[in-house]
Amino acid sequence: MKKMKKKWFIVAILGACGFAVTAAEPYERVTEEPAGNPIVANIGLDDGHFRAYGDRLYNYACHDYSPDSRGFVLKKWWVWSTQDLVTWTFESALEPTVLGFPQGYKDCWATDAQTRNGKYYWYVCNPENTYVVRSDTPVGPWEAPLGDKPLMPGRDPSVFIDDDGTAYLVTGVWQYQIAALGEDMISLRESPRTVEIINPRGPYNHNGEDPQHPTDDKPYLHKHNGKYYLSWGCYYGVADHVYGPYTYKGCFIVPERTEAEFAQPVAGLTHDRHGSFFEWNNQTYFNCNDLSSNGAHSYWRNTVIMYVHYRDNGEIEPVYLNRLGVGQYDASYGPIEAENFYASEGGEKKENGEGGFEMRMTAGEGELRFQHVHNLPSSARAVFRVATPSDLKGGAIEVWRDDAEPVRLGRCELPASSDEYVTVECRLKNSTERQDLRLVFLGNDRKTIRIDYICFE
Repeated sequence: MKKMKKKWFIVAILGACGFAVTAAEPYERVTEEPAGNPIVANIGLDDGHFRAYGDRLYNYACHDYSPDSRGFVLKKWWVWSTQDLVTWTFESALEPTVLGFPQGYKDCWATDAQTRNGKYYWYVCNPENTYVVRSDTPVGPWEAPLGDKPLMPGRDPSVFIDDDGTAYLVTGVWQYQIAALGEDMISLRESPRTVEIINPRGPYNHNGEDPQHPTDDKPYLHKHNGKYYLSWGCYYGVADHVYGPYTYKGCFIVPERTEAEFAQPVAGLTHDRHGSFFEWNNQTYFNCNDLSSNGAHSYWRNTVIMYVHYRDNGEIEPVYLNRLGVGQYDASYGPIEAENFYASEGGEKKENGEGGFEMRMTAGEGELRFQHVHNLPSSARAVFRVATPSDLKGGAIEVWRDDAEPVRLGRCELPASSDEYVTVECRLKNSTERQDLRLVFLGNDRKTIRIDYICFE
């Protein structure tokens, strides 16, 4: 993407679905109308860490109790889920009494979750310690195998399972601790050790001049292409080993890629961007708190989601934080960047040599899906910017309606272009302004077809 798109105005009608800006429950399913960012507004949904189990994505989150709070008041933990990133279901709440905490407890801070050996483990915290609960399902009911005994000192847990199956728990603020978990996921295999970060920066330490607050709270650990990424909010470092040292690389939320309503003018752009990275249908995302949109403030927060793209050198490209969000598209905005797909098969996301990204699709195997495409003109003209090898034969992109009864809407023939970008177009046989679309890439001998974007006119 090269520039910010205009704002998306489809809004979830929460009141009609039983939602209000109070702690009232039970919650019902969010409206079927895609809501964009924030994902579920005005209910205090924050501090989420996302995990994919089966065909659903689960958000293990906190609940800011009231829009009138003038300090952190969090009386329980929440689980929400989705199948498409745009409609969300309230699944369950975890009361702190399960850990032996008293009625009226209000320090239910951040969480993370993992599964192993058919069990689900939810790591929760208060301002001092991290605890664990366990269930046979992703949504409970939960038991506390350790009772009120902390699993590890420190708040804001992140749980990471490496390629060799070893699980790690990271906690802390300003300076982080890491320890390998036992196979039972409720014990530590070792004493926690300090994580070294080289040249750290953060929302309170922009210039490296505040050694007392070098990073932030909210650590999160993930892995990409063999490298370990430790993030604190929207700042991050990279290491060759899970224990570090981590070298600070940058901040991936920047003013020029953030729409005004998410700029957090009071708190500061990068303040309290507690979040997690997650993968869904071969796409990578970052979710975090927002303190400025839809009535949010420092103690009544929303959750927003963005696409994540990695440079070939492993650095995280600054993200676009906008109202449209993820998992839905607006044909009236102009080009839809190929790398912002909803799902992919037989493709790879790479830099395109022009400062952006492209998808490299294998002819005969590659598919891209874009769901919830809105504002399609009737009999739309589809325009693709693509590059193909000089020996491509039978090259084409077929556009299908992607639902229970797929229908081919159009076919764009692809010329052999010697790997130079060209535009091709075809007319679609669509009669409705909203479609779930699937692009199928055809050609001989598994050749690589590079696609930059698609637009509809």
